[in-house]
Amino acid sequence: MKPLIAIYLVFLGLFYANHYLYNGKPQKRHTPAWAQWTFYELKDRHEHLTLASFHTASVTGHKIKMPRRLKKILKSLHIEHLATPSGLHLSLLTTLFFPFLGRWARLSFLSPIFTLSEYYSLKRIALLKAIGIVAPKLNRLHIFYIVMAIDLLLGSAKSSPYSFLFGFLFLGSIIATTQKSMLSSQYIPFALLGAQCLIAFCLNQPLYLFGFFLGLVITSLFSFLFPLLILDILLLKLPGWPIWSISHWALELWWKAVLLASKVSIHQGAQQISFLVIIAIFLILFKYYKLAGFLLLLNFTPLWNAPIKRDWRTDTIRPERPISIKQKRYGFETIHEKKRRCTHRHRPIGYEIKCL
Repeated sequence: MKPLIAIYLVFLGLFYANHYLYNGKPQKRHTPAWAQWTFYELKDRHEHLTLASFHTASVTGHKIKMPRRLKKILKSLHIEHLATPSGLHLSLLTTLFFPFLGRWARLSFLSPIFTLSEYYSLKRIALLKAIGIVAPKLNRLHIFYIVMAIDLLLGSAKSSPYSFLFGFLFLGSIIATTQKSMLSSQYIPFALLGAQCLIAFCLNQPLYLFGFFLGLVITSLFSFLFPLLILDILLLKLPGWPIWSISHWALELWWKAVLLASKVSIHQGAQQISFLVIIAIFLILFKYYKLAGFLLLLNFTPLWNAPIKRDWRTDTIRPERPISIKQKRYGFETIHEKKRRCTHRHRPIGYEIKCL
């Protein structure tokens, strides 16, 4: 567990260093004409704005007219990384093709990625794979540190700070967990959960615990869909592309699963990650389980777990006139115009009103 502890501590140091040095502000990206053309072509074919926006973002990285509802749904499952071409996607492609390729063919497969002007996450994974091909006996954790040091020196932390920080945290958590034995891969979900808790704490965001594990399932299902989405965009100019109907049907089916998982996640509710949770995570890694359990129990009591910077109200005033009101186990639910739904929960400090 020592490498994982080091990854967590280095991430916290880098995050706050980046916050004070660069104020954590990424540079604005220009949307090229080809990405806009791709979006509108996909919009005509899908006949669905949300699917077209997600399809474009997941392959090109350009979030064009992405609905606010889509962002909320992805955030409720902690799968925002699917809306951009990341190292996860490249790892999937290399897993599919590398067993059939030799050493030089693998390097040739990775070389075009280094010519891209942005897409830092793809470059990190490509460099990690390339070093592993050239020096297969080198420790994977050492390779990871070399790649991240090179990436830091090349300035990606300033150009895209969150991409660098989150890439370091999640990729480092996976490698640190599995560096000695692949049998330890069963601990990857828990290592990623600890990483997600750190992000929620640093960004002052809630953690959907149930949604996190549902998001892992959704991500696994997306890995089978992603190659079809790439082919759709590469062969978009072919009007009679035969696989289009299959990929469109698969994307719609996957999206229905996302909507269902998001509803379950939101219904289960979110937890605010406090400093007690962060201490408990490190205590678990140091095998002080009883003390960690006590801190977690203390943190998740309703009075301590009051969200910071959330819409908390001490009365029952609705955001707008409700069309209908339904009594629920946790309080009640109101339905408003434009299909807006608000949940009203009793809390020790008053009423909590959340609207979707």
